Order: sequence, then C-alpha cells, then structure tokens
Amino acid sequence: MGTVLGLALAFTIPLLFLAIIHKFDFYQTGQFRYILLCFAWGGIAYFLAVLTNRTIVRFGLADWETIIRFGAPIIEEILKALFLLYLVRRPQFTYSVDGAVYGFASGIGFAVFENYEYVTSTPELALAVALQRVFSTNLIHGSSSAIMGITLGVFRLETSGSRWFILLSGLGLAIGQHMLGMENTVEREECERERQEQPLGAELFFDGESSQGARLRPPPRIGHPPPSKFRNCLPRNSGIRPEGP
Repeated sequence: MGTVLGLALAFTIPLLFLAIIHKFDFYQTGQFRYILLCFAWGGIAYFLAVLTNRTIVRFGLADWETIIRFGAPIIEEILKALFLLYLVRRPQFTYSVDGAVYGFASGIGFAVFENYEYVTSTPELALAVALQRVFSTNLIHGSSSAIMGITLGVFRLETSGSRWFILLSGLGLAIGQHMLGMENTVEREECERERQEQPLGAELFFDGESSQGARLRPPPRIGHPPPSKFRNCLPRNSGIRPEGP
C-alpha cells in the first residue's frame, strides 16, 4: 500500500506542476502539446542518461563517484536540453520565457521516471522517498532544465555578440545548480549512514540470546539508498538505475 501511494504522489504532484503552468497560461507562444512532448522527452533522456553513465563506467573512463558528483549533472542537463534545441529553432518561437516552460517540463519528465526507480526499490520507505523527491530533487531537475530552456531561448532571439556569453553562463548556471544539489544529496546520505551505523544509548542492539558475551551491533539501517552494489555512493538524483545487490 505504501508503494502504491508513494508512486501515486511521485507521478501526480509533478504532473500537477505542469497542469498549473497550463491553467494559468504562463507561456505566450507555446502550445500544450509541446509541453507534453518535452515531458515525454525528459523520460527518454532519463534512460539515455542511465545508458551513458553505465557505459562510461564500464569502459573505465570514470568511476561511479565521479559520475555521480560531476558527470551526471553535465550529461543529464545536456540530454534534457536536446529537444529544446529543436523547439527554440522553430520560426514560431518568439518568446524566450517559453524556453523555461519547455525546460521545466523536460526536467519534470526526467524526474518522474527517476522517481519510479527509487520508490519501487525502497518499498518500506516508498511514501517518505516520494515526498522527499517531489519537493526537492524533482524541483532541482525542473529548475535546472528551465534555466537551460530560457538560456537557449535568449540565445536564439538575441542578435548581439553577448548571446555567446549568455549561452555559456546559462549552461554553467544550470549545471552548477544541479551539481550543487547533487553534492548536498551525497553529503546528507553520508551523514545519515554514519548516524545509523553508530549505536547510541538505548538504541544499542545485541547479537546473541543472552546479555552475557553479547556483541553490540548498529541499529537496523533505515533510509538507505536503493539496493545496489554502489549503495555507498548512490544519491537519489543520479540518473543511475540500481543494478541489484
């Protein structure tokens, strides 16, 4: 039941964000079908990111920690923005803020598919994981892609030489925000693991049937990352799917 409710929240809340954008008409020249296409592209970008990350590690080009902290934000933001390149180059694109809406939709699409992976891999914590992701990680994905979208929109409409500075600055800001969010996620999980692995006071547990000669052991782990042989460094917004225990 918790998994079902968690999945429901992980899907409906991000979709509600998109519905609000459509209801209040935050865009001027865009059409809602392009919002939906961007959302779908975000899901495709998620699976492309999974494939890319695994391939890089498989060929020894980087380790998982490097991918998670630095590679994933770059790879994911570029992949999420590929469809945006097509949209902003259309003759009908005349309002740069539309790029932000398209980008937000792409980022939310990415996050929704990622939500499914994490919620289903931690069924005992499905509701907590879903709530944590939809109000933190999902917004990181959405806002970073929105920055990419409006940057591409301004670059498309700007004619002065400053357009290249705007492009590089926007790209750096989007990736930097994503990277900072990733770093904070890793640090929180490392602190949580350390706290859980050190028994304190009444939280001591014992191995053995009697208190004589019993060995102390840490309390059960709660809130661990999804099952993976890389669980010690896998944050919840890595775009990397678990490969099993």
